[in-house]
Amino acid sequence: ATALYDFEGAQAEDLPFSTGDIITLTEIGSSPLSDDWLRGELHGRSGIFPASYVQ
Repeated sequence: ATALYDFEGAQAEDLPFSTGDIITLTEIGSSPLSDDWLRGELHGRSGIFPASYVQ
């Protein structure tokens, strides 16, 4: 997924990224995540982020 916006993240489990970063998706809409959040990896780090911030 390509980041459309910067996401700083406020929680330890969040995955911060910058506009244009390419994030590898590892979970989509899986419990305990809702459809509004995705899990992915970037630069060796894993975390969650809002689905609306990527395409």
